[in-house]
Amino acid sequence: MPKGLHVLATILTIAFMAGVGIHDAHAQSLSDLERKAREMERQLEGTTDMNQLLDAFQETMRLMEQVGRRVDPAASPVSPFPASSPEAESARQREIINSQFRIARNLFAYADTDDEDPLLQEALAIEGYILVDGGERELLPSGGTGKELTYAIEEKFVGNLIVGRGFDRASGGLLRPSDYSIQTLSTDIRLLNLLGKQCVRRASGGCVAWTQFIRHEVEPTERYPGFSDGVVSAVTEGAQVRIEASTPRMIFHGDDRVTSAGVGCFSADWTLDRSDFETLLERGELVLRKDMGRSAGGSPGCKPGSSMLLLIYLRDRLTQPEIRVCDSEEVQLVVHHPTIDRRYVYTDAYPLTPQYDKLVLELDASTVPPEHADQIVWTIPEIDGATRKISPDPGSAKPKGARFTVTYEGLPEDYREFGKRTITASVALDSCATKAERDVYFFYPRDARNNPGGEYPNWFYYWRQTPAARPFGYVDVRFGGTAYDLCDGEHQMAAYKPAHLFKAIHICDLTEKLGGDFTVTLPKVSRNDLSTLLTKQYVSYSHIDTFAVLVIHEFTHFNNFHTWWEHKTPAQREEEDKDGDGIPDRLGRDMGFDPEEFQTHWYHDEDFRNINGDEEFLAYESTYSYQVGTHDAHDWGKPGKNWPD
Repeated sequence: MPKGLHVLATILTIAFMAGVGIHDAHAQSLSDLERKAREMERQLEGTTDMNQLLDAFQETMRLMEQVGRRVDPAASPVSPFPASSPEAESARQREIINSQFRIARNLFAYADTDDEDPLLQEALAIEGYILVDGGERELLPSGGTGKELTYAIEEKFVGNLIVGRGFDRASGGLLRPSDYSIQTLSTDIRLLNLLGKQCVRRASGGCVAWTQFIRHEVEPTERYPGFSDGVVSAVTEGAQVRIEASTPRMIFHGDDRVTSAGVGCFSADWTLDRSDFETLLERGELVLRKDMGRSAGGSPGCKPGSSMLLLIYLRDRLTQPEIRVCDSEEVQLVVHHPTIDRRYVYTDAYPLTPQYDKLVLELDASTVPPEHADQIVWTIPEIDGATRKISPDPGSAKPKGARFTVTYEGLPEDYREFGKRTITASVALDSCATKAERDVYFFYPRDARNNPGGEYPNWFYYWRQTPAARPFGYVDVRFGGTAYDLCDGEHQMAAYKPAHLFKAIHICDLTEKLGGDFTVTLPKVSRNDLSTLLTKQYVSYSHIDTFAVLVIHEFTHFNNFHTWWEHKTPAQREEEDKDGDGIPDRLGRDMGFDPEEFQTHWYHDEDFRNINGDEEFLAYESTYSYQVGTHDAHDWGKPGKNWPD
């Protein structure tokens, strides 16, 4: 019986009973259509006559078009005849299924019947390809090779992922998917590689004449609209989804124009847990590989090492189910661990221990009533670059159960992998669901050197990646320095190197220089803020703010040098900067400085005299507008702005 006929009859019954705002004449028309559909359903019960089934299918499509016009006059009719291309045919089949889905969803919402909740189907567009690396090898009775064949075949396809979900009459919404199937049509078949030969004349010592396989042809029925134009199929079997993919039938011809051989690696299948198959819906793609060789129980005539790669891409999004939130009498979900806003840090235990370079968190939840605890599903964040292990092993990316231990091994390369993450626990019953979320925060030990590079402290390794290291664009920021850079000086925190050396900014070891929260206190000065020229003001910075203002300060020196003094000899500099303040005398007055004074502002103050010249004043001034806390979102060290001691 055509698949849509029973659905059509049910839709018509509901439409007639519900009325759904259709006036009497239309309701009477729907009643007539319903009787006709029921009569066709009875006539086709148990029939195997293909002509009768084809006629019924076309009549079903005509009736569907009529009921669609009654319920949704704006809907476009769907042709009952196959389309001219596989892409158009796949779209036509999808529209047939989805038009039934839309009509049924609207009508069932108004139905007042005692029938069980119906199963509605929605079709989502997919595309993809299979890649078969196969071959065949035959041995002669004497032990020599009689046939050696290697080939690579690619077949592309389009199709539909058909998702079946119940309709909850109580809430009027869709339930979670419970049934999946796949229908596909071939769009392109290509032989990517062919290499092989077959013995055509034997002697007592083995083969004495060979034919080389040089050309091929694809069986016509493999191309649309052929009888074998399907590529991938899938059906749901209980809690599992079984996927099967078929290699297109192809004939290889020898250069003797007589010998031929067929494809021996002809199919592969996979059986997935439904939860694993649903990653297709979540990620938008499914990638599977299967060994097809005989040694693995694969296709006959398929040599060991042969394989099939299957890729399916989901091009549509599933209509989201309208799941009712469970009330407290149905189920309560309580998350004990992690606690709200819990902070976790990678260990830097030294000497090395089994917990070195690991971040561990415990998951613990319960339900009321307790029998639903084994239905708790956890969604746990990944850390790109770290290895995530879940114990006990759940066999799935989303563990199901009340308690688990999650361990991340190895620090990531990217600083953005730290910070806020969300862990979700959820429980789904037949007609409702509930969930609880916990925000957690991941940190690295600030002063340890267990980052992937291992050469520098973690704070420098990660902060150098952040905007704090690029206040005015890219510049080479390096760790530490030499005696030339004065990093060994008590008060020297950073330095710049001009072009003829390394053209870089060097940040000294702040762990050694400052320790604690990396606090530095700098003069707050600005030529545009008179108060800072009349009263002494200071600003204190800590953690990543200290790093940021040091880079800004040294970048100002760096930029001034390359603007004014690059390629100038010491004699030229002395001639152009007679007061030795680091600013060309010709520019000093226009910039608000006295070109005859080494330090125009605060030179006579005992404390601020250490500003040490007008060019140095510019470097201090460059941090005037910096707001403390600007880079808090990038500081995930412990201790740090988000985890102070």
